[in-house]
Amino acid sequence: TPADPGQLPLNEIDLLFINEVEGAFFSDQIEPEAILDYFAKVFPHTQVILTLGDQGSCLQEGRKRIFLLCCPVEVVDTVGAGDTFTGFFLAAKLAGKSALDCLAIATAASACAVTKKGASASIPALAEAQTLLNQYHDYLWSKKTEITF
Repeated sequence: TPADPGQLPLNEIDLLFINEVEGAFFSDQIEPEAILDYFAKVFPHTQVILTLGDQGSCLQEGRKRIFLLCCPVEVVDTVGAGDTFTGFFLAAKLAGKSALDCLAIATAASACAVTKKGASASIPALAEAQTLLNQYHDYLWSKKTEITF
């Protein structure tokens, strides 16, 4: 039997990727802001990336939140999009990129992934994700929200 996620030592985690369904499970909240408020209160030292499907994603680090919308692409298949997002985010973080740059390339990569059928076959190369990010850069930055709470 798998462990109850509510019993895991999340206070020992530095970085947590969570989707809105998982966030609602942990926090008993539905709205993204309320989910993030929960994590800020209970795990204040954990960087949280909340993915919101076609509504985008949010990165919470300390007392700062960055919301970024999705690239407006035609969705074919969402299988593998979350894994693609996570992998590209982590690769950018390991390369020393800023939190916003990590979020942006992950957003573009997952947007590339949903335009193709399949899981591993839909994962883009970095160049493809960067091309899409360049294409939607102005759109994403014009819609970006950063707040300090």
